[in-house]
Amino acid sequence: MISIATSFNWCMAHRLTYGYRGKCRHLHGHNYRLVVHLTGEINDKGMVCDFKDVKQVIGNWIDKNLDHKTMISGVDLLLIAALADLNEDFLEVPFNTTVEKIIKWIALKLTPLMSGILGMPQIQKLVLFETDNNFCTWRA
Repeated sequence: MISIATSFNWCMAHRLTYGYRGKCRHLHGHNYRLVVHLTGEINDKGMVCDFKDVKQVIGNWIDKNLDHKTMISGVDLLLIAALADLNEDFLEVPFNTTVEKIIKWIALKLTPLMSGILGMPQIQKLVLFETDNNFCTWRA
């Protein structure tokens, strides 16, 4: 088996809820970076897969679902109401928007997406950077 990796960047806002008292309880944004590690066999073209195809599938999903959105926990009713009144684009999720919960949610979305495409390698590992220094790793 051979592993390859590629990365994706997007901007997204969030805030921590569930009684969190630190400064991240305030609405703020990050420049996220997701490193996707894929594992598979080398095909007849000499590659695990074409990076172009991976970038198209995952990049399109990120652009549609995460880029320039506000990710909000479903318990954050005040912020949901305010953004809805402003007609802002937001994504409501059933968890506190920590990097640990976000990466787990992304893995649940991307793993079946990639495995549903014939010839695509399996996601082995995801690394989500919330900042240059703070990141979380998910493994299959």
